Amino acid sequence: MDSSESGLVECSAQVQSNPSLNTTERNRLELERKYRWFILEPAILLLFYAWNVSSAVFTNQVVYQACTVTFGFNETLCAELGTENESAAAQELEKEVQPYTANVLMAKSLIESIIPALCSMFIGPWSDKYGRKPVLLSTFIGSFFTYSLVTTICFLSGRYQIDPWYYILAYIPAALSGGNCALITGVFCYITDVTSEQNRAVKMGVLEAAIFGGLLLGTLSSSYILRWTNATTVFGVAATGILVGILYIKLYIEESIRPHELMDSSTSRLREIFRFELVADLFHTCFKRRPNFDRVIIWLVIAALGASIFALEGTGTVYFLFLRERFGWTVKEFSFYDATAITLMIVGNLV
Repeated sequence: MDSSESGLVECSAQVQSNPSLNTTERNRLELERKYRWFILEPAILLLFYAWNVSSAVFTNQVVYQACTVTFGFNETLCAELGTENESAAAQELEKEVQPYTANVLMAKSLIESIIPALCSMFIGPWSDKYGRKPVLLSTFIGSFFTYSLVTTICFLSGRYQIDPWYYILAYIPAALSGGNCALITGVFCYITDVTSEQNRAVKMGVLEAAIFGGLLLGTLSSSYILRWTNATTVFGVAATGILVGILYIKLYIEESIRPHELMDSSTSRLREIFRFELVADLFHTCFKRRPNFDRVIIWLVIAALGASIFALEGTGTVYFLFLRERFGWTVKEFSFYDATAITLMIVGNLV
């Protein structure tokens, strides 16, 4: 079963142009059309849920481990950090621990940005020849390994003294699998493959709804899961959500590129990822002359997107730390603030 837009049209044509179909067959085709409307959205919702349910909790955990392990302070005093009952001593300790925590988070951000950016230059052109599904699976599997390692490190930190810098190693699998860059590339290429120009904008809107829905659910649930359980459980929930997304893609999502359009599988696909000819084709596509100033428009969009991400990543790494120090916010208060911001973004997109 092809999950492309042409498949939807074929189903519709079969139902409308073949009156000899019995009721059961007509119902089957109608259900097939209905459930094909949501293709990648459930998996994307789960992935973005995993990212946001663990984001603030991860910062909290790094602060705590930096306090107890790196600075060697009392566990009882360190446990007050980021809570509603911070003492004066804990507030002073927060100022000492935060710069160190910011360095750890900066290193994490660099790994999540630089390596995927380099990988995406190879993965994008490769997916044109060998399919989108392997790219989607690799990014989800990399994220699953990352959150599984974070869960393991957090669990062991309750029994052993583990430096928070070990968390940086956990984010390498997600980075090597392409990270956000490969994910966005794979998702939008897939949507381009399975939609027509007439309904592509609608499909993009549904995808954005899934993204914001996942972010919102993750933000709202993180503080409650942390309060009822612990940080290890929060990271475990994130890993489980991504695992469900992997199973969904593996079992339900079909390759959007038809078999006759794929390259011969006799060539090593892994070796083909590192072909510099594919990167040269990518740059040629970006720089080639186009009518109606399309090349300038493309580069202006790239520049605007780069500036937007620069501003977002520049503040996002330390924003929660700033709110903790300035206003004494806990994970719960930050979650409500973040949920409000996401809701306003949803309203803005609708308007």
